[in-house]
Amino acid sequence: MMDAGDPESTRRILVVISDGYDVQSQHSLDEAISMARKAETMIYTIGNAGYGFTNPGDDILEAFSEGTGGGAFFPLREAPGTDVETGYLSHGQIGETSQNKGLGAETGRFSAQRLTRIADSMESIGHELGAQYEIGYTPTNNALDGSYRTIRVLLARKGATYRWKPGYFATAE
Repeated sequence: MMDAGDPESTRRILVVISDGYDVQSQHSLDEAISMARKAETMIYTIGNAGYGFTNPGDDILEAFSEGTGGGAFFPLREAPGTDVETGYLSHGQIGETSQNKGLGAETGRFSAQRLTRIADSMESIGHELGAQYEIGYTPTNNALDGSYRTIRVLLARKGATYRWKPGYFATAE
């Protein structure tokens, strides 16, 4: 992302679809967030843990998004239902009938439902990015000392969803 172009004229967005579990990282969560901040990249995450699962990895995905000014989406948190007639079942509801097993779910309707919800999240991210406003300000501290400066944004309008970069590095580049 550092080579993606001038940060002032290039919007840097990274969309991560994951369960949030760390399996082979070479850096800590804080280091990864710091790298994204240096690259002025907003991270949007889409949790893909199976229906009905409680997933501790969701906290990691939320931390990535909040730490970089992006958003976290969890389209599979709510199960599509427990309708025995269609075979839509959540994990662990009836013995071995999780995911696409049992009660006619082998038809792929369950998988299609999962993909549709993930695709809907991608579309929501696209709409959100297209509807964002840009604001600017002049800092009171003009020193370009490489320090990280936090930004706080307050809105008078209640109920509005807003996201912002939590800060920036004060560098000459």
